[in-house]
Amino acid sequence: MVYSQSFNVSGKDYSTNKTNDRYKWLSREKMINSIDRLQTLSKVTNVNSLDIVKAKCMEKETQFYLDPPYIGVCRANKGDNYAVDMSSLQSHYELASAIRDAKAAVVLSGYRAPQEGVPTMYDVVLGDNWHCFAIGDVKNNAVISSKGDKKPDVSEYIWTNRVPDHAKYEVVLDDCKESITMKSYIQHINNAINDGRITNSKDIQDYKRFEEYLKETGKNMQTS
Repeated sequence: MVYSQSFNVSGKDYSTNKTNDRYKWLSREKMINSIDRLQTLSKVTNVNSLDIVKAKCMEKETQFYLDPPYIGVCRANKGDNYAVDMSSLQSHYELASAIRDAKAAVVLSGYRAPQEGVPTMYDVVLGDNWHCFAIGDVKNNAVISSKGDKKPDVSEYIWTNRVPDHAKYEVVLDDCKESITMKSYIQHINNAINDGRITNSKDIQDYKRFEEYLKETGKNMQTS
């Protein structure tokens, strides 16, 4: 119970208005139906999520909502917020590559690159059948705020290979996905580093590691 209430399940930081007793009470009073469904209809696995994505993404009747830890270079908070993180560009490249040609319906949550003129890696990897929509400004729960302070707003996005009829009620249907090759993406990144638009040392290291990964693995630099 305590672990499930901690910030990003890290077991370190906790909301001051939540306790084990309150959590148990809410579970009994508000979640009985959900608990029953989870116990009888769901299957909980303990494997690498990418393995499940690869195994099921070509099944048309399957639906995925993917909400991984966001790309590190797109986060305002560069701290270690997750017990098991997935911040590297390489890990998100592998995820995006796995779902690029998916027959399943997929929604992927994330941030766009915060610097002006810097492309977002998902746009590069995901194909022309994909779209990117803003879901509006939400509170940035990845920021630990002091008592009485309000968490800042942050713009979140979804990438999807489906646009359901009711989507206009949930997102702003202005498609902001760019069409860009991997080669051009790397050029934009290096230009942004050289002219000072990207200055965080962790971000620069991750961009450089990703560029080296592409070279070492022989990934197609023209992928769009």
